[in-house]
Amino acid sequence: MNSEAEKQKCASSEALEKQHQAALSLLEAQLKAAKEEEMSKILEQHRISLSEVKKKQWCYNCESEAIYHCCWNTSYCSVDCQQVHWHKEHKRTCRRKR
Repeated sequence: MNSEAEKQKCASSEALEKQHQAALSLLEAQLKAAKEEEMSKILEQHRISLSEVKKKQWCYNCESEAIYHCCWNTSYCSVDCQQVHWHKEHKRTCRRKR
């Protein structure tokens, strides 16, 4: 009798282990799918943000958003930044006709 009870207990334990493994596999698959979906959303948000940032001009001196333009690739956020950069180095390389 002990042998029969042990066999049944072992079979029951194996069945529980299989159920546990199946549940674990399902949860892992769900977690992987959720992770991939979240990564896709983050990448899309990043792509949109990057596109918006690339369309803006940035101050050559302090890297804030620029509103004043000097020459082909030099812009400034303020007159102060323009003057600082002008006296520091830009007057020697500026390509704008004066």
